[in-house]
Amino acid sequence: MVFHEQIFDLTDGLLLGTFDLSLDPKGRLIIPKRYRAVFEAGLYVTYGDEENLVIYALPEFNKLREVIQKLDVTDFENTRRQDRFFSGYVTSLDKLGRFLLTPHMRGSVGLVEGGEVTLTGSGNRMKIWAPQRWDEYVRGSRG
Repeated sequence: MVFHEQIFDLTDGLLLGTFDLSLDPKGRLIIPKRYRAVFEAGLYVTYGDEENLVIYALPEFNKLREVIQKLDVTDFENTRRQDRFFSGYVTSLDKLGRFLLTPHMRGSVGLVEGGEVTLTGSGNRMKIWAPQRWDEYVRGSRG
């Protein structure tokens, strides 16, 4: 497994950096060692807005959950936001800092067991991308 680190820092609890990783043959992803403490109480995995997956530490998930639950459900975009956010699951890291991505979630963003993954820090969360989708996103086109 190769860690490709760009702008790597842990500042005021921010999750930062870009990491080129691989899923293991069982579909598990490893969190970089420096960030494991952030997720030691558990993590919430859900769908992102840009053909990616998003992981939140449980305390951050609980803060966001309160806000998202209060959105006006008569607005279609709010309903979509709630549907995406609440269709995730709570999990935890194993002793090696790995967690399982469900087959449905992997497939929805183009990831396969044993395949490449790009993990990016995004302030209060991390995002999981198929490398090609990340590259397209960075270049400004969405595939």
